[in-house]
Amino acid sequence: MDFTLDSIRETYTFDGSCQGSVSQAVAAFLESEEFEDAIRNIISIGGDCDTTGAITGSIAWIYYAVQSGAYEGWVTDLLRPC
Repeated sequence: MDFTLDSIRETYTFDGSCQGSVSQAVAAFLESEEFEDAIRNIISIGGDCDTTGAITGSIAWIYYAVQSGAYEGWVTDLLRPC
C-alpha cells in the first residue's frame, strides 16, 4: 500500500471491488489505535462504508480483543450448557 487515509480522503469514491475496498479497510485498521478509531477511520473516507466497515471491523475487533484479552468467554458465554 502506497497511501494513507489522509492522502485519499478527498478523492476516494464508492468502489465495491476488492481492489477498491480491501486495501483501504486494512489502512484504516493500521492507522488506528483502538477499535472505535478503526471504524471512525474507515467511515471518514466515505465510499462503500458497509463493505469497508465490515472488513475493518473484523480485523480490528479480533486484534484489539486479543490484545486486551476481551475475547475470553465470547463464544462459550453465548452457548447453553448441554
